[in-house]
Amino acid sequence: MIRQNPALAIHLLDFTATKAIAGSQVAWVTENEENYTDFAVQRSTDGGTTWTILGGVPSASEGAYSFLDKYPQNGADSYRLLITDLNGTVSYSNVVTIMYGSSNSLNSLVKTGINVYPNPAKTTLNLSIAAGFKAGSSMVTISNTTPGATYDVQIANILGSVIKKATISQQNWQTDVSGLTPGTYVIQVTNKATASIVGQETFVKL
Repeated sequence: MIRQNPALAIHLLDFTATKAIAGSQVAWVTENEENYTDFAVQRSTDGGTTWTILGGVPSASEGAYSFLDKYPQNGADSYRLLITDLNGTVSYSNVVTIMYGSSNSLNSLVKTGINVYPNPAKTTLNLSIAAGFKAGSSMVTISNTTPGATYDVQIANILGSVIKKATISQQNWQTDVSGLTPGTYVIQVTNKATASIVGQETFVKL
């Protein structure tokens, strides 16, 4: 029987869950994981009393992974990661809770005016700023985005330290992230004229 060297056991470095346009974006960063490690994303809507597996993600020795919950529920959505290693040992991540309101929009998805892709990103990250987006079947207008406006963009690590800043006047922006250390980052866009936040998204750098 093949056994895993305890010194090389998988380590979960970071686990996050954030609101995104399409649902709840769950992301995690690991080290020492191999192809025999299994990940399962779990969700609880009753304060952690019961947990439901939303989906499994097989390890590919990439170090960074993500999963999109397309159907978050109104109220408190708690997420955690179930990890099963080579020896069948099960461990869990910390729990991250996201609150969704009770509006009539589909799943009350976050009203954010930005889209970040690809996620995870390896070399290039694209940012798109929109004047509105579809939530359910109705169009939600984002008042913080104005054609011809100027925006401040900043990228920060999970500790809150700002890694990169830029001021842009176009709706689409691209930046090189190849020099960033692998992990989870937060990109935030602010309308320079009104000092109001247009949107905030989390992305994983491979």
